[in-house]
Amino acid sequence: MSGAIAGTAILNTKPEEKLQTITLTVNNKCNLKCSHCYLQDDDTGFVDSEILNKVIKSTAKHIVIVGKEPLADIEKTSQTIQLLNENGKQVSMVTNGINLHKMDRNILKMLKYIDISMDGGPKTYSRSNYETILKNLELHPNTNILHTIYNENLENINDMLEVPHKIMMFSPYLITDNKGINTVTPASLKKIIKAFSKSKIKEYPNAYLMIDTYHLEQDKLTVSELETQIKEVGLEQNIILIKQDALEHGIVRVTHNGKILTPSDSLHTQRYDFTGREVGNIDEQYKEFCSVGV
Repeated sequence: MSGAIAGTAILNTKPEEKLQTITLTVNNKCNLKCSHCYLQDDDTGFVDSEILNKVIKSTAKHIVIVGKEPLADIEKTSQTIQLLNENGKQVSMVTNGINLHKMDRNILKMLKYIDISMDGGPKTYSRSNYETILKNLELHPNTNILHTIYNENLENINDMLEVPHKIMMFSPYLITDNKGINTVTPASLKKIIKAFSKSKIKEYPNAYLMIDTYHLEQDKLTVSELETQIKEVGLEQNIILIKQDALEHGIVRVTHNGKILTPSDSLHTQRYDFTGREVGNIDEQYKEFCSVGV
């Protein structure tokens, strides 16, 4: 579920074993309780200066600010964005967008782009006031929309497409090992592709269904089998297939409480205690992850 791991940043990386992107989970607080969230645990806190310094010292050019919800700690997240920006890092943020209008405009300008998780459109968005979100979408010139797609919202694709966007990325829901309860169910890739083939997505050249190796593994499909399905419905222009693990795209996760994880391990919060390592030299740790064939 690369969309959950790094937002649209996955679209701007190349499959090479070189550290490119750090997704930095700055906190474990959120103003929502989403039915598909994988970041469900009770730990609290905010990333400290020691961890941030290790991120800054790394060769990663792009830092994706994620959280449970980064803007549940607006002041601290703003300070983090400013510090990373001042140290030459390109910064983006994944947020539900509800508190975006509360951010200082000068801090917003430091962000390369913002990914806003919506999972709904004008008729089906239910997290906050839709008109408020529409206004917040206009606060930054490069605002992208993220939607997680599952059995319970497959019929809402056309409504989701109506949200104004620079880029819109749909990601199929994955079952993860977390400390909460997920109340949605994964749709098979075949069912999802069929639903998109009947939707209006071909009318939106910057809207994509993003499928990666984690989705293929869950459905027990090969790349060639999936490519055949995509070709059969003529959605080659609107489906992006990430054929390598996100680790091979130079992505790692650093958490607010000082753990570094591979992208696949970061999806399973229940396992953090034994899959996460203490953050050290991030470049060296990335090489170690790659060398063991994770």
